[in-house]
Amino acid sequence: MGVHLHASAMTFPLNPVLSLADRHAVVTGANGTLGAAVAQALVDRGCRALTLHYRSEASSERVRGLADRLSTLGAKITLRHADLSDTHATERLADELKDAVLPVDLLVHCAGVAPSALLVATASDTIEKTFAVNVFAPIALTRAVLPSMIRRRHGAVVFVTSVASLRPFRGQSIYASSKAALEGLVRGLAVEYGRKGVRILGVRPGPFESAMTAGVLSLDADRVRARTLTGSLVSVESVAHTIAFLATEGASGLTGTMVEVDGGYGVQ
Repeated sequence: MGVHLHASAMTFPLNPVLSLADRHAVVTGANGTLGAAVAQALVDRGCRALTLHYRSEASSERVRGLADRLSTLGAKITLRHADLSDTHATERLADELKDAVLPVDLLVHCAGVAPSALLVATASDTIEKTFAVNVFAPIALTRAVLPSMIRRRHGAVVFVTSVASLRPFRGQSIYASSKAALEGLVRGLAVEYGRKGVRILGVRPGPFESAMTAGVLSLDADRVRARTLTGSLVSVESVAHTIAFLATEGASGLTGTMVEVDGGYGVQ
């Protein structure tokens, strides 16, 4: 079986152990830099059924462009719109995933918000929105897909956290604490469902260029780069392809762990 990576790329046989053929993947935050890269990486590994979540109508054009591009590579794309800071919208999306014609084999939580302000200067509604999007929505969506995964004894959920959960910069206390909560969730869910055939994983990216990191990078990009062993920002493609690999049978021995893709950020 050949997999077409891009229009200009070569066709090559994909090892079945590393393939995501016949999988239905859901990616939240596909309107963002990482979510779009993850969707592409999954298709690169043979995934042909993707549900892409996006936040708002303002971002719909970008997501539709992504969907059109992936469709030309043979992927069947379903688009779902929901503002994850809205509990009712999150519940509707959870119900849609629960009732999907194709059961969900992989759920990747890329959606997130990253406020940058000292705690005393952070509005209460900003704190609530951060935890709604970064923590409560992933919990609700994971709860929706777990029963089917358990019945089939097959599935994987990947939570995207951040190096800020361990080493935050000034102004990242709320963001860092929300991502730290996800890391606790990874470990807890892995304990609960590891013997049910469901793998739970976390990916802890280092800083990469995106709308979410723009605030921190605009303030102190040189110091951010200095914290990595490579002296540069992380490639978003490297994060995305790590996530795609974790979903394959080649990573079947991994669950309940955090995988760092940070250019050595956490070593220093």
